[in-house]
Amino acid sequence: MPLTREMKIDLMWDKMAINDLMNSFGRALDLHDWEAYERCFCDSLEVDFQRLTGHEPVLTSARAWTRFAECALGRLTVHHQYSNQAVTVSGDEASSVVYMVARHLNPDNASWNTQYGWYENTFARCDGGFGWQIKRLRHDFQWTSGVPDIIDMNDADCQQAMAEVFSPANTISQHPAPGDHQ
Repeated sequence: MPLTREMKIDLMWDKMAINDLMNSFGRALDLHDWEAYERCFCDSLEVDFQRLTGHEPVLTSARAWTRFAECALGRLTVHHQYSNQAVTVSGDEASSVVYMVARHLNPDNASWNTQYGWYENTFARCDGGFGWQIKRLRHDFQWTSGVPDIIDMNDADCQQAMAEVFSPANTISQHPAPGDHQ
């Protein structure tokens, strides 16, 4: 069945809202606006940052994830650029692949790092803000340049935030999919 004009407009609106959400996500990181960053997420979300952290995908809270991001990036000057945003909408859920270039600068010693890759995210429609929030955040990169360990994962605050987010009890393998029985 072909899409009606109204269906096409709704689809374009949803795709635009999701693209705006991802741009707000990046802008909040760049400005270190942690309240705006946290609003980009569902209260509970799946996070897969395995390539960056070495940890398995987890289920965590938006608040815990935001605290980790603040500890990891708060001391750095950062600049995120997104492109090639491909969004698929299916009812009240959507998915996207968003290419990214993420630049990180340590102003204390002028060391830097740039990641080149993409996000593969899943979104849920909600009533607040943009109408959509991120419910699955998957970060991947093809390569990096510069200082690989510019994000100081050994900082005490970062270690505490990582322990909360990446607790073994939070790993996806510890949580059965709906309908699975253990």
